[in-house]
Amino acid sequence: VVVRNGTVRFWGGSGINLSSNGDGHMIENVVAIENGITGINAGRESLVTGCIANSNGASGIFANRESIVSGCNAAKNAFNGITVNQGGRVVDSVASVNGVNGIEMRNGFVSGCVVRENGDIGIVVRDGVVESCTVIDNVGNGISTTSSSAFNITQRGVIRNNYVEGNGIAGNDAGIFVSTQNTTIEGNTLIANAFGIRVTRANGNNLVIADRAFENTSNYFIVAGNPLGPIVPIASQSNLSSVINADHPQANFSR
Repeated sequence: VVVRNGTVRFWGGSGINLSSNGDGHMIENVVAIENGITGINAGRESLVTGCIANSNGASGIFANRESIVSGCNAAKNAFNGITVNQGGRVVDSVASVNGVNGIEMRNGFVSGCVVRENGDIGIVVRDGVVESCTVIDNVGNGISTTSSSAFNITQRGVIRNNYVEGNGIAGNDAGIFVSTQNTTIEGNTLIANAFGIRVTRANGNNLVIADRAFENTSNYFIVAGNPLGPIVPIASQSNLSSVINADHPQANFSR
């Protein structure tokens, strides 16, 4: 089924619901606003592109396994902004001011997204990759491994090259929170979060390298059994050539 170039508004149920109509749908350039349940429900192996899903009674966009959501905007929905089940991708999309999480994914890939001011976690990815995203001012964590952090990776994954600011200030949350094992946290910039990076799984073999944590309430909280590059304080230095380990390729900077 292909649905293209339309607006669905004020339906008592979902705006578009293809979840029981087989697999492999395309939904393109659709506006779904103020519907009673989900704005767009796409089913399995589907493509949702160029869509707007705002102010719906449940999630903005829901797509089942092996689906792609690209170039979409989901805002002010009562539940999550964008949810994709196993094996999917969310790329180049915006999820803001949603009631619960901005983007939620399992066994998938999130890249190039802007996620801000959501009611709990910014991005929740269970067993997957989050890269090159901007995650700002979410009530819970920015990126994490349970349902209460900005980036949420529950078992294994990669969190790299993200900009994470102002998350979790109201509680004990973090810019990046990992509570399980085998996650690589690399090359992220974390500013003014409650915790910058918080890893709570002892002997979890989570790797923390080449990150920059500035002006968080606590920049790094890493329990034993999780390897990390040297933490290099740079609070008063303007010339890094005189700072021990500043030239280490896996240094984590702190200010």
